[in-house]
Amino acid sequence: MLTIYSAMSYLDATLEPTYHDVEPTEVYRRGKEVRDALYGPIVPTHLNEHLKRYTRASGEFELAFDREPGIGDVLRYKTVVLMHRPDIYSSHFGAFLQAWQRQLPHLTCPLKFEDGRLLRRQKPETQGMEAVWKEDVRIQPENRWLRIPEVFACTGVDPDSETVLTISGVVFPGWLTQSISAGRLQRRSYSVKISKLPLKNLHFSNMESKHFLTS
Repeated sequence: MLTIYSAMSYLDATLEPTYHDVEPTEVYRRGKEVRDALYGPIVPTHLNEHLKRYTRASGEFELAFDREPGIGDVLRYKTVVLMHRPDIYSSHFGAFLQAWQRQLPHLTCPLKFEDGRLLRRQKPETQGMEAVWKEDVRIQPENRWLRIPEVFACTGVDPDSETVLTISGVVFPGWLTQSISAGRLQRRSYSVKISKLPLKNLHFSNMESKHFLTS
């Protein structure tokens, strides 16, 4: 039950079935009760001091090290890659799919994980058509890395190789995350020697790359 409840963040109104189909079930209600018993009721965002400090970079750091980042801590791209390996997701989604099949057999599970990819069962764009399975690339480490604003701002395209180049880490000076690029910390006087590296799974044409990086 807790497995189903905890995975509701993966479901949205674009899927078939949606979270609206799961929320009325006894499985969801019991999962919420278990979650609240373990961790307490959910605190509203405007009252949650931890969430007020949260950034995409700090969230990835907490996921890796089970604590909030402090001054001078570094989040590296290689750490993000290790956290979001296909075998970890395979175990995670495997447990979710098994729980769904046991507890919600009357509903088609809108998620599946195959060959290192998360697939979501999207609602058809036209009424009367069948749902379509589409990949959700947001779980891939390259995409999670680029969703960090400080990383995105220092990412570009090598015009010769048409490869996306990004920084290899970000450092936390207090709660203002700064970028590490070209051997120096941006907007700070001290330096950290971390160079740029290619994102090997993001090879596009120049036009596609520029569009991707500015969208």
